[in-house]
Amino acid sequence: MISRPSRALGPALCLGTVLALGGCAGNGAGDTPTTVTPTSASVTFLVVGNVHAGPTCPVERPDQPCADVPVRGTVSAWRDGQSVESTTTDAGGNYSLVLPSGRYELRVDTGAELPRCEPVTVEVVDGYLEADISCDTGIR
Repeated sequence: MISRPSRALGPALCLGTVLALGGCAGNGAGDTPTTVTPTSASVTFLVVGNVHAGPTCPVERPDQPCADVPVRGTVSAWRDGQSVESTTTDAGGNYSLVLPSGRYELRVDTGAELPRCEPVTVEVVDGYLEADISCDTGIR
């Protein structure tokens, strides 16, 4: 729930409230604070993760570690056949998206044929979700 005073902070807060929540209660004559409960459509959640690619060595050996590498690219959240939100990974392959609750397919576009990243399906339902995405370098 969001508590917002309708008079104490003046018209600027009211305008911000109208833009953010779609309304402002009270007549400005000493009104008490009102409470707004966001609708499910206005509640958003944080989805974070890392996009990485492997293998990075042609032959992996136990005595020679061959760690995955971060992937630079665009991570998009798709729902009902449409991209609803996207972001670019940082140098470490990390990304974050803010999404309403629901089921999404996360897709990575690297701008190249390889690495190839398979889409990942996630269910966003509660506050914070970690979703790492593995990509295939094509090295065999």
